[in-house]
Amino acid sequence: MAAKAENPEAKLQQAVGREIEIRLMQDFMNKQNNLVTCAKWEDNLIKKDAKAKSERVKAKAMDDAQNSKISNKSTRKERLNALYVEEEIMYEDELNMQGLSFRRDRY
Repeated sequence: MAAKAENPEAKLQQAVGREIEIRLMQDFMNKQNNLVTCAKWEDNLIKKDAKAKSERVKAKAMDDAQNSKISNKSTRKERLNALYVEEEIMYEDELNMQGLSFRRDRY
């Protein structure tokens, strides 16, 4: 039995063919990994933007509530002072109608 003579050129071509195939598969995997990375980044960016927007809206609502609270407090204080002044004037008028005096100390 004689050994079959192998063509060294054919082996080289097969090896080169396998290397090219492996290189193409590696390139495809790298592209797929890049696409997955970009998709994850975009998904995280959308979540991050939504969270930041939600926090901005929440902070604005808190700020508006605080401003409203301050405004309401000052308005109530002004109205209460006006009521006190009005009642004091009414009381003074009632005393004057009865011929009594009213002591007024204003600062």
